Amino acid sequence: MSIKSDIADLKRVGYARQRVERLADQLERAESVAYSITSHIRTDGTPASHGGPPDRIAGAVVAMEALREQIATAIEDHADVMRRVSSRLDAMSSDRHAHLLHLRYIDLLPWADVAEKLGVETASIYRMHRDALQGYSKAGGGAHA
Repeated sequence: MSIKSDIADLKRVGYARQRVERLADQLERAESVAYSITSHIRTDGTPASHGGPPDRIAGAVVAMEALREQIATAIEDHADVMRRVSSRLDAMSSDRHAHLLHLRYIDLLPWADVAEKLGVETASIYRMHRDALQGYSKAGGGAHA
């Protein structure tokens, strides 16, 4: 793998987590709409005085089910990427470099926060990042060092 593809691999972890969170938020909104619609339905299934039309209820149910399926797929994708990246981070010779990559790409922290957590100056974090990427590449069997 190249350094560029290693970075893309690391970024996929954070992006996958963000996608799962975004889909969960959408599901929560869809459930809220469904509950507000169903609160206008009598126990016998007929609309209350100003309830939503039945097609709106069906649409909300379909939307929720589609979101649940997307969430399940996104979680599977995230788990696969996370396993692969975690395995390579664990195989790195420097725990500090692995921690840097974890903070930046998995926790999605800005560079200043990564530097603070590692106890280094922000200016030196970029050099450490370069070295960490080389270690990540070696852990994955890459030839750039």
